[in-house]
Amino acid sequence: MLPIKESVEVIKSSCGLRLPYRSHEYALSYSATIESRSDVGVALFMRDIEHVGLKDGCLPWPYVDITEKEVEALFHNFSDLVSITGVLAPSLNQPLMSFDMAEIVPFKPHYIFDPELGSINLSRKSRSNLASGGRVWKPFDASSPEGWIAFTALYNELVKRRNLIGGTFDYGSKHFYKLSKLPWMTIFGVRNDSGWGAMACGAICGSELHLLHIVVGDDGLTSNASYVLMDEIVRHCVVNNIKLFLGGVPGSGDEGVLRFKVRWSNTTLSSWLLKMVIQPEVYKTLAVPGNSFFPAYRFAN
Repeated sequence: MLPIKESVEVIKSSCGLRLPYRSHEYALSYSATIESRSDVGVALFMRDIEHVGLKDGCLPWPYVDITEKEVEALFHNFSDLVSITGVLAPSLNQPLMSFDMAEIVPFKPHYIFDPELGSINLSRKSRSNLASGGRVWKPFDASSPEGWIAFTALYNELVKRRNLIGGTFDYGSKHFYKLSKLPWMTIFGVRNDSGWGAMACGAICGSELHLLHIVVGDDGLTSNASYVLMDEIVRHCVVNNIKLFLGGVPGSGDEGVLRFKVRWSNTTLSSWLLKMVIQPEVYKTLAVPGNSFFPAYRFAN
């Protein structure tokens, strides 16, 4: 079992079961303009709307929890923005919202391993891949500055391999350095004598682990390192009765990511999309007719 930085009990009392992804300190790990204004309680990414000299806002990635009072505070405290959008944390029921200027709609399924629902049933091929990976890679404590440096290196390999340099998902070394300083972030990894094969990091909050990044190195790709990594994370969650949130699948519908998340989950919950128009008349002039994306003056990447 891999250690985590703090016990579940300490994290539960320090975060009050509010997801730490909503915090200003976490938002600062991204190279974006961040603002936190009074009475809101959640950070906001500020984004320029091209060619019009206006801005809109986006809640921190991958998702946050938010109350109706905070949604109303967003509306009143960010009246200079055209709109605000963001993904709300996976939950069984749609968050209730009586605030007229905001709409919350189902977004996409998120894949979850809940130890109380039973064990993971791997296919014969997956068990074979796990066994072969186990002959090359072993779980190792990565919760150290050296572990985070290795994580950064593996992520940079991924960025080059997928031609993401300079794009949205090219986060840079500062992102991972700042994550490493957050007390509720935990990190897992598998390695051999030559180095690290696969690693993952995520937020511990109460009895939940919300994975943020999963990376597999070039060597790990050819030797099933991800199977050993995920098997260890699932074992950790079983021993500690932690619900594991693996996230959703990108809008591009990556079949490999879908198979990966289905393999290591035993249930799903829907995440929810917050859509708030703050300046309706301005929004109407900017919106592209027929564009179903929100806000309608932007398009999916």
